[in-house]
Amino acid sequence: MANDIFAFFNAVNRGDFGFVDSLNEEEAKKLSPFVLLMWMNGAQSNPDTHIIVTNSFVNPFVFSLSKHHRFLLKLFIAANCNIDNARYKFVKAGTVGEKSVVASRVASYYNCGLEHAKDIIPLLSDADLKELEELYVDS
Repeated sequence: MANDIFAFFNAVNRGDFGFVDSLNEEEAKKLSPFVLLMWMNGAQSNPDTHIIVTNSFVNPFVFSLSKHHRFLLKLFIAANCNIDNARYKFVKAGTVGEKSVVASRVASYYNCGLEHAKDIIPLLSDADLKELEELYVDS
């Protein structure tokens, strides 16, 4: 499975739609769109661009197009190709408690509401979040 994911991300970086066509049904189904979304959020270069295009062009269709698996994979490639030769890491979803603490810190720092803070969080790097944690550690 890991090799399939890394081969897929190489295809994303190359803009290689033919990669999806070359997969057999079993290989294609191993590439879960839900898992790929978590990996895309961990782009090591231009993370804000990858998050914005993935959330704009792929995320809204993951459920409605779930029966069209190959089309979704090609949508991932279309949205993220020609940005850079990114490396990706899996971003584990935090628990609700962790998310609310982070959102509170972002809201305090940027002087905005919690809902707006939740929209800002995906645009922040790990280093930014770590800095906010250090600023508000005693809060």
